[in-house]
Amino acid sequence: MDRDNANATRLRVNRIALIQQIDTQELIPKLIRAHIISPDHDVQYINQGTSRIDRARRLIDCLLKKHPDHANRPANWFLLFRSILLENQSVYNDLVTALDNTIIRAPNLTHSKSYLFTNRSNVSQVNEHQDGINQDSIQKTQQQQNNEPKKNLTTINNYQHHIKNIEFDRYVMNKVVIEGSFQKVIDNLTYHSQIPEHLFDQLSHSTNAYDHEQLYTEQKFFDNMCRIELLINLIKQEKSLSNQNIFDTEIIDLLLDDTLHQHHFYKYFFSLSSIYGIHYDQKFVYALKDSLNTQNNILNIVEKGFLLNQFLYNYGRYELCQQIIESIVQSLTKLVKQHNQKSIIWTYLFRGCCALVQTHNQSFQIQQAWARIEAANEIADTLKTTGIEIPNNEYAWFYSVISQTAYEDANFDACIQYSYKGLKLVDKNNHSLIIDLLCSLTHGLTSKWIMNKAQATALMTVQYAAKYCGRNSPKYIHALQQLVQYSNEFIQDPSSVELAQV
Repeated sequence: MDRDNANATRLRVNRIALIQQIDTQELIPKLIRAHIISPDHDVQYINQGTSRIDRARRLIDCLLKKHPDHANRPANWFLLFRSILLENQSVYNDLVTALDNTIIRAPNLTHSKSYLFTNRSNVSQVNEHQDGINQDSIQKTQQQQNNEPKKNLTTINNYQHHIKNIEFDRYVMNKVVIEGSFQKVIDNLTYHSQIPEHLFDQLSHSTNAYDHEQLYTEQKFFDNMCRIELLINLIKQEKSLSNQNIFDTEIIDLLLDDTLHQHHFYKYFFSLSSIYGIHYDQKFVYALKDSLNTQNNILNIVEKGFLLNQFLYNYGRYELCQQIIESIVQSLTKLVKQHNQKSIIWTYLFRGCCALVQTHNQSFQIQQAWARIEAANEIADTLKTTGIEIPNNEYAWFYSVISQTAYEDANFDACIQYSYKGLKLVDKNNHSLIIDLLCSLTHGLTSKWIMNKAQATALMTVQYAAKYCGRNSPKYIHALQQLVQYSNEFIQDPSSVELAQV
């Protein structure tokens, strides 16, 4: 059953509740604007109803029946209809909840082929995957399933920790097969993320090569966003995954690993939060805290926690960042109290101090930021006495946050000094940190009225960001913002900006 038919069936199942509750006068103008119903044929048909109930019934008929006037109906019409209902949550919230909780199963999976459940990136391994699926567990008759519900549930619960892989349908991703000591097919999963059509259209018609490159990246990240959303919904509703945490799965790596392009996720996070009230940023923080409290491999979770912190920091969720780092520091402190003196633990504590300085700077908590800087220095000094050195790249980040703190504290000499220190130590491949250090240096030089160096540094930062991060990168925009701000204050003509873009 495809998604369109599944959603239509969802309306049929809830038809009585829909007819009793919806107000056609309120919904018709919104449905017309969304191109879900036609302003001529459908509206005329609905208005022929003799009562409010009759008009509501006719409206549902128009949603279910296909007509030539519906040629422009969007493919995601059901999600649009759902969003329209949520605009009046006081009236329709329970109705939307009923629609969401209506799970439509495919009528017969007896003849399903395992290649339908192969990941897009794994097409070459179709035959191997097909041979590996336990056809008996998929091809059970409905009667057998009804006779053995308790036995199945016990078996699934016993093998929760043996789950090896979760494969998405390579076509529409509304089916998932869970592989491991058992195999199970989950059908009709849903997600709310929608393609930003205006953005995709602009990029596809652009003549710039970097826009075409962004379009490819945007399409990949939309696909990844759908996978993340589907897996979260799967974990929530599937009993065999009741003990699973999002940080136990490899799907979280789609969100955290590619730090250069993480910003592509932000528009989907914002849309889910503002339209549907789904706050994945908070969900990830709760999942991380739970993993820190329950998992044995704490250091692996801590590493992912720092990546999540950077993701949310760039997203502007500074309060959540502070919660993440404080939880990480608490977990690491427990390890230290248990006489676990591994150098990596102290390095993580050092990094935690740096991350907290960042969040304090954003909240203008300068005194707390200097206190964390002092704590980081104490950790570094303690490690030196044992012959352990903090890696240069960690020190470079430390000097970057100190320069930002010094700038906020109006200590511009220190801002310049620590920016130079960081640039001497930073890894040449850490382009993001290099740009941050150059921007801090520009701030300090400008505030000290060292104009020639400030302008040269601002120009170099923009050109560096364009070369190594791309012109569609937030780092390029950040660098360009510093240059434009400098030019507006001291040059007041577009010459330097034009030079930077050459």
